[in-house]
Amino acid sequence: MRKKKTFGSEIKTVSASGIIVPVEWDTQGNPTRMALSTDDEHEYVIDRRSKKGNEMAKLLRAQVQVEGILNEKGSIIVKRYECIDIGRSEAKTHRSAELIDILLPILIFFYSVVDFPPLIT
Repeated sequence: MRKKKTFGSEIKTVSASGIIVPVEWDTQGNPTRMALSTDDEHEYVIDRRSKKGNEMAKLLRAQVQVEGILNEKGSIIVKRYECIDIGRSEAKTHRSAELIDILLPILIFFYSVVDFPPLIT
């Protein structure tokens, strides 16, 4: 963590990597707050008031490198981030989409070649 002095106050900048994890949920079980959980077991709650911080909601369970500023509450205001690795659930979703992209043209071709009886009579 680096500290910069500006006009008598210190700005604490942070550069850390870890996994985005939910830390607070609504009544339906949807995450409302998330944090960056680092390898040294430190959690930085992500301030979602910024555009970059709000984008982090899409990266739950992903490993990321984050640079930002610590606010007075100890939350991190994200200035820059890089996704290092996509979590298992995201990777599974991407594989499913790729599979559909491959199978759909095959099914369309098969349906056009084979003479099926009408579905509705």
